[in-house]
Amino acid sequence: MTAPATDRAMALQGVSLGAVSGFVTGLCITLGTQLGLYQAMAQRGPMTAADVAAASGLSERFVLEWLRQQASAGVLVYSEDGRFELDEPARGMLADTNSPSFVAGFWDNPQRFVDMFESAEGAFRTGIGRPFGEINDTPVREVAMRIPLQVWARNALVSQALPQLPGVIEKLRDGGAACDIGCGAGAAPLAIAAAFPRSRVAGYDTWSAVLELAEEFRNEAGLTNVAFYNPERTPLPETPEFDLVITSDMLHDLPRPDLMAASVRKLIRPGGSWFIIDPDPRPTFDEDRLQPQAANQYGFSLAICLQSGTSTPDGWGLGLRGLPEPALRELVMNAGFSEFERVQGISHPFNAYYVARP
Repeated sequence: MTAPATDRAMALQGVSLGAVSGFVTGLCITLGTQLGLYQAMAQRGPMTAADVAAASGLSERFVLEWLRQQASAGVLVYSEDGRFELDEPARGMLADTNSPSFVAGFWDNPQRFVDMFESAEGAFRTGIGRPFGEINDTPVREVAMRIPLQVWARNALVSQALPQLPGVIEKLRDGGAACDIGCGAGAAPLAIAAAFPRSRVAGYDTWSAVLELAEEFRNEAGLTNVAFYNPERTPLPETPEFDLVITSDMLHDLPRPDLMAASVRKLIRPGGSWFIIDPDPRPTFDEDRLQPQAANQYGFSLAICLQSGTSTPDGWGLGLRGLPEPALRELVMNAGFSEFERVQGISHPFNAYYVARP
């Protein structure tokens, strides 16, 4: 049953104004990041506007207006004595670039998001999107330091995730081999190589700029057991060479994820593990549209993921929320794997974690 017209109009007005409010709050997060306001407030408890202005070297009146906006949006904690606090959860999200929950990097350059959505116009008309590398003009150092999955890989992959995969730690300690396909700036391969010096680690990515940065980080760390490759120049092996293969938040982006699954099956050793990280949509849109991240992720899909997934004429066009667990299970099993299960010991607000075995 359709809601009465007046109720529907009020609901739409709420959606519209909420969108404006969210965007404005995001721009204020940009200001807070660029001006060092979150850093000025980090781990200092409740502060007055004068305190924050003094700590940041900024105008007290403008700082006060920013504080009031952030408190009204629920970002900062406000106490009735006129003080504002960046509490621990907010600090992790907005001030600590090493926190797995850090998200402020999304707002470093709002114009980038506008440009990406504008780039989708052509795909609407032709049905053919742009490859990921052509869409993503994010500065590579930002990818390395601020994108949430890279932060998570640096801080939680070895300590929290790999122990949930039976046998993986033991294999890597004993000199096994690991591979990260779609490695970005190399956070996961570098973390594994540092933790398991006897292991051999490889990272693959088609984005040459991030591979150059990965090499820079490898040299800085002095690691000799990790190497990075562009599969367009150095194809993935077609023989079983790895005990652990990782694909992080990338299967849904591929025009042909079935071909990737088949490639992983060829290069993984008997008894090895394929660790899959991908968004966690519900199997039907009737269920999925009610999830907290659905509207946000369907929107980002138009700008990036769906474009990448339709960038070849035979592309499946899955989109960001196109691989719910049943579909991913079918994809993996069709590639010749015998086991597929969700990893229960890891939680994330919008990603799911799976392991597949030959």
